[in-house]
Amino acid sequence: MKVFFYYYYLFYSKFRHDDDPSFSMITIMSILEYLFFISIIDLIVTIVYCITISTLISILIFILIYFINYLIYIKSLQIKKIIKQKPKFFGSHKISKLITIISTILIVLFYLRLSTYSADIYNNCK
Repeated sequence: MKVFFYYYYLFYSKFRHDDDPSFSMITIMSILEYLFFISIIDLIVTIVYCITISTLISILIFILIYFINYLIYIKSLQIKKIIKQKPKFFGSHKISKLITIISTILIVLFYLRLSTYSADIYNNCK
């Protein structure tokens, strides 16, 4: 997660020109984590109970993920340590950038596919 966090930091500091891109990084990481976890949770709930997760519960899950990321990275000042360390996969900037981009795309595709699959399961439950 540190490598992803660092490369999102590099992206936002380069393109957004924020004085402090920390909250942008926390937001994008929280969104991606939310998409990943909500896909799995929704699929399990749909298969086991034949219901879908309500919008309120989804929002609460996102808020919880955001709050946890805030505590881990910003409140604990972990963000400064990560930026100083400049973590990389296999010691390579190019590989780290590639893995970060591919992982981000795969998480979004994973969410889209599982949400469609969950909807099909739910429609067949009725």
